[in-house]
Amino acid sequence: MQHCKVSKSENGTLFGAKITGGGSGGSVCIVGRNCLRSSEQILEIQKKYKAATGFMPFVFEGSSPGAGEFGYLKIRRRFPPTEA
Repeated sequence: MQHCKVSKSENGTLFGAKITGGGSGGSVCIVGRNCLRSSEQILEIQKKYKAATGFMPFVFEGSSPGAGEFGYLKIRRRFPPTEA
């Protein structure tokens, strides 16, 4: 996608991607605008991946409000560690 004309114009809606969890699996997180064009570009990437590998990747879409909304868990040690 980085070499197509759309990504270099003002119509480009995807900003970047990060590969994580490599090895026998992995994920790619794509960051972009929340718009129809982004979804179309991601679908195009999905189709190109299937054409190249024979595997259709799963696409999980969306975001969450994060820790500000859901809170977080802080773990503290109550006792000093014992020596082995």
